[in-house]
Amino acid sequence: MLWAGKKNPKNKKRVKARSASGTIVAWVIAGVLIALYEYIFMSMLYVEGNTAVFPPLVAMFAMFLTLITSVSYAKALLFEAKDHDMLFALPIPGRTIVAAKLLTMYTLDSILNIVMLVPCAIFYGIFERPHISFYIYYFILMLFVSLI
Repeated sequence: MLWAGKKNPKNKKRVKARSASGTIVAWVIAGVLIALYEYIFMSMLYVEGNTAVFPPLVAMFAMFLTLITSVSYAKALLFEAKDHDMLFALPIPGRTIVAAKLLTMYTLDSILNIVMLVPCAIFYGIFERPHISFYIYYFILMLFVSLI
């Protein structure tokens, strides 16, 4: 009982490492399942000869999912955080703190959208062989779909 009454610093590092690796594994599994679903859906549309609706449909679903997830964690991230007193006591303007929190929200939403939209672009490219301008516009869409 060398650490009696004290927290084990090594244990804290292990918990953070497990949490981070668990999050990464969860995102990878979600990405694989989303890619599988999109492949099945794209091949079904390809058989029907209606593949042009696939990218806008996935983009609309990504926007809808972004809206749901943003509403669910925006309150906790922006208003119920326990670090407001500490952050606003720092010599940093309040707008910078709010901008950082909004940027955090945008980053999380963008990760979710990238996990959804990149397989869509890959499968649409495999099945339809679009012009290079499609990929340029699609990249711009990936940047702004979190803001819509």
